[in-house]
Amino acid sequence: MRSSAARRYSARCAPGSLHAAPSKLADHFARKEFGVAESLYAGVYADGGGYEAFAGYLSSALKNGHMSVLTASLDTTILADEHPARYLPLFITIGDAFWGSGRT
Repeated sequence: MRSSAARRYSARCAPGSLHAAPSKLADHFARKEFGVAESLYAGVYADGGGYEAFAGYLSSALKNGHMSVLTASLDTTILADEHPARYLPLFITIGDAFWGSGRT
C-alpha cells in the first residue's frame, strides 16, 4: 500500500521522468526531511523495488528512529532474497538499528 505522500509524488512525476525521481527523493533526504523521504522511498520501493529505493527507505527510517523497519528488513527482504550478499553495504545501517534498539 502506497502512502499518500508517495501517491502525490508519483502524480507530479511526468511519464518518462524516471531519471529525475531518484534525485528528487535524495533532495528530501539531503534537506533532512526524513519523514517525507521515508514515505516516498517506501512508496517507490513498494511500486517497483530497486536497491536505491530500498537503501533510501532504510536510511530514512534510521534517521526517523524507526528501528523496527530496519530490523524487520533483515528477515523479510534481505535474507529472503536469492542474492543477499548484494545488500552487504546496508548491514552497517541495519546493525546501527539493532544497536539503537538494544538488540546487539
